[in-house]
Amino acid sequence: MRNPRRGEATRASPRRVTEKGHTMRIHELLDAGGQDLVEYSLILAFVCLAGAAAMMAVGQNVNAIWSIVNSRLFEAASTGS
Repeated sequence: MRNPRRGEATRASPRRVTEKGHTMRIHELLDAGGQDLVEYSLILAFVCLAGAAAMMAVGQNVNAIWSIVNSRLFEAASTGS
C-alpha cells in the first residue's frame, strides 16, 4: 500500500492529515469528544447572541444618557460665557 499524500485517507486507517501535520482519526471527531465540541460551540453561540442583545439594549440607554449630558453641558457653556 502506498503512502497517502497530505489530506488523503488510507483504507486501513481513516486519517486526515491537517496542514500542521497532525493526524486526526475520523472516528475521534465523531465520539464523545466531538459532542463536547458541539455543545461548547452552541454555548458560545448563545453567549454571543445574548451579549449582542444586551449591547443593543444598553446602547439605547447610553444614547439617551449621552443626549441628556450633552444638552446640559451645552446649557452650562452658553450660560457661563
